[in-house]
Amino acid sequence: MFKKKENTINLSENKKINFNFILINIFLCFFYCLADVLFVSGNYKINLYVTGVHGIGDAIAKVLKSNFDIFKCNSLFVGFFAAFFYLFINFILFMFIAFPKLDSKFNITTLCNTIFIFLFLTILTILINGNNGIIFNKMQNFFGIFDYEGKFWFSNLLRVFIVSLITGIIGGICIRIGGSTGGIDIISKYLYIYKKKDISFITCIFNYLISIIATFLIYATTKEFYWESILLTNLIKIPLTTFFMYLVI
Repeated sequence: MFKKKENTINLSENKKINFNFILINIFLCFFYCLADVLFVSGNYKINLYVTGVHGIGDAIAKVLKSNFDIFKCNSLFVGFFAAFFYLFINFILFMFIAFPKLDSKFNITTLCNTIFIFLFLTILTILINGNNGIIFNKMQNFFGIFDYEGKFWFSNLLRVFIVSLITGIIGGICIRIGGSTGGIDIISKYLYIYKKKDISFITCIFNYLISIIATFLIYATTKEFYWESILLTNLIKIPLTTFFMYLVI
């Protein structure tokens, strides 16, 4: 897909972890999550499929919410479930891949990022997308700029471009400086080191697989294919995110 950069990743492995380094990662994690909450999981008629490990949790949560009345009245259920699922899967990935096989700087940085992403996703979901959120009326759907209906060829395309730009660049920076945002990045780093596979390419493949899984999980519940969501996610969001990540790393 892309020509592999031979000197990628190794550029940062000898740098020490200090207070400023941690602050930079916290800053990156915050805006990574803010982009997701504002542009992906907001109150939109046309939803984007969430990718990564978080995306699997998001799809499972939507299936559970559609099938069980106990979850239907809880507007925060999907966000909470996806965040906790992300944390749980990352714990497994750390136990069986990261800690035994990858370097300490990557592990410490990614572990911190995973915790911060979990916290930011949970808190921002409550504050922005909750029905009684403290700043619900101000920031949801990016201060109301992107409305619920949204015209497909403008509002939604612009929304996809913005979230792809932000998450792709931030994901790339995290990897570039020696860490990651967790999830499939851990698998991608492992394959990069031991199988010499390009990180952005592996991440792209996994995101497509997760998107396919999410599509069929939701179809199994609703008996409908949401074509706008499928097109926006698979033809625009994933390729753009991969491209911006590749440019950075």
